[in-house]
Amino acid sequence: MNKTIDILFASDKLYFAHLATAIFSLLTSNPKNVFNIHIFTSDIGMTDEINIRKVIGLSGSKLFIHILDGSVFNGLPLGNHFKKENYYRLFAANYIFSDLCLYLDSDLIVVDSLQEIFDFDLGEAYLAGVENPGFDWHTALGMKKSSRYFNSGVMLINLKKWRATNIKDAVVNFVRNNPEAIHFVDQCGLNAVIDGEWKELPKYMNVQTSHFMSQGFHGLYNQNPEIQFALRNPKIIHFTGSTKPWVLLSRHPFKKSYWYYRNKTPYKAFFPDEFGVYKATKFLITLISSLSKK
Repeated sequence: MNKTIDILFASDKLYFAHLATAIFSLLTSNPKNVFNIHIFTSDIGMTDEINIRKVIGLSGSKLFIHILDGSVFNGLPLGNHFKKENYYRLFAANYIFSDLCLYLDSDLIVVDSLQEIFDFDLGEAYLAGVENPGFDWHTALGMKKSSRYFNSGVMLINLKKWRATNIKDAVVNFVRNNPEAIHFVDQCGLNAVIDGEWKELPKYMNVQTSHFMSQGFHGLYNQNPEIQFALRNPKIIHFTGSTKPWVLLSRHPFKKSYWYYRNKTPYKAFFPDEFGVYKATKFLITLISSLSKK
């Protein structure tokens, strides 16, 4: 049997349905692996904990819920789409005592085996991840021009090195002292501190929404062959940006895949999460208008 692997998620109570979906997809796509699944959160109710334990079920994996005091992050920039919980993954080396863990965002699904990540040789790098397309903030973040900027939604973390370098405090101090340079909360801070000392995973390990062309989802970003391959052979689909599959008018091409996994959890639903009266009315008006033109 393969060794037990530490997996880390961080979430607030509004994201537990998506977290459960991500966990279920991970377990379903990696049935031969056994995991220690860690959840960093500031609050979890009994119903949500029961639901997540049901998702893990008889898989053989274990659940560890860590209730964190996020006051150390008070006053740090958040922006429009981020919450204090985005910073919680910085605590990874403080609560997980193995040498490695895989961090996964809650707004993703795992659709194939991740054994390639589990066998990855990190060496002395801080982490392994996938580059974030479109980044050009080297000067503002004090990074070398040659350094690449990674997306922090999927990270194989060298916990031993994070402990030795006290990376949490280094990132918090950078973000606190350079708020004008921060676009993507701790992701910018991590990239500034690590400054290129990370290894690259194949792009199919973190297929981001920005890998698609800006006009719809029909073309491929820059016609890059590696990205084309990733889009056709993804292992992790990461719903970055505002085009979340649980939003009413989402046109993400992997929306159905998200709902396939979601509806096998206790959080199954017949309508998108944001299916309010206003959006439902707008949706119906758009649909009727579209049908009338045919």
